[in-house]
Amino acid sequence: MYAIIYNICGQSEGPMNLLFMKLGWIEKPINFLGNAQFAWLRQSLINVYKTAGYAAIIYIATIVGINPEYYEAASIDGAGVFAKIIHVTIPEIMPTFFVLFMLAVANMLSNGFEQFFVFQTPTTLSRLEVLDTYTYRIGIMNADYSYSTAVGMFKTLISIVLLVVSNLVAKQIRGEYII
Repeated sequence: MYAIIYNICGQSEGPMNLLFMKLGWIEKPINFLGNAQFAWLRQSLINVYKTAGYAAIIYIATIVGINPEYYEAASIDGAGVFAKIIHVTIPEIMPTFFVLFMLAVANMLSNGFEQFFVFQTPTTLSRLEVLDTYTYRIGIMNADYSYSTAVGMFKTLISIVLLVVSNLVAKQIRGEYII
């Protein structure tokens, strides 16, 4: 992934700079990988790229698994395409949505160590320091293993709390009884 992003964004004659100069958005090439101003935008776009395919596969599999009789019944009732989407497809994919939502919330603090570690440069280090790279830096580079372990355990505890809260919210939205 780094090699692809480097070839697109990291070179002064790369496709990103050539496109932006041709569109007139920039006058001279920009180092997108070394510029701290673009660090979070770049990381967010990479994360969307990495997760969109997986989520699309899950949603498509869920939609394919919907009983066709539901769509036939909606057609008999006179529903158009948008009415079928609203009254059949969306309610049928909601359980999948809630599962993916809970996984995303629980994984919120684990944002991909390797993604942030590889893209850190001396100029972007202050912007790309996330909990995983901080734990690595403290534990491995500074040899403070106990503190690094405590930070990792705290991150896990917060992730579990976020998972439980998101599960309760999902149950509340679905109208399930919460004890």
